[in-house]
Amino acid sequence: MGIAPQDRIESLCRNDMDAIERDVAAIKAAMKKVDEMMPRTWTGKDADHWRTAYEARMKQLKHLFETFPTEEKQLVEQARRKQEKLDQKMHGGHV
Repeated sequence: MGIAPQDRIESLCRNDMDAIERDVAAIKAAMKKVDEMMPRTWTGKDADHWRTAYEARMKQLKHLFETFPTEEKQLVEQARRKQEKLDQKMHGGHV
């Protein structure tokens, strides 16, 4: 017997979100390594400009990562509601 449709959508969403969380963790680890290397890189005006631009991009990326959990919950709930409607339609309104 297969997985029920609603359980399947939740499982698929969880698998997708777990993959995203692993990727975010890998990106954060890479960002940390770059931050650790910064003091040992080149210096001067060009380096200062690059560092300023880098820090601005990293700030935006960190903000995106901070908003991810809330967005994740909303997307999963939206998919769950959509699947529930499809299940009801498929079973004549009885689930």
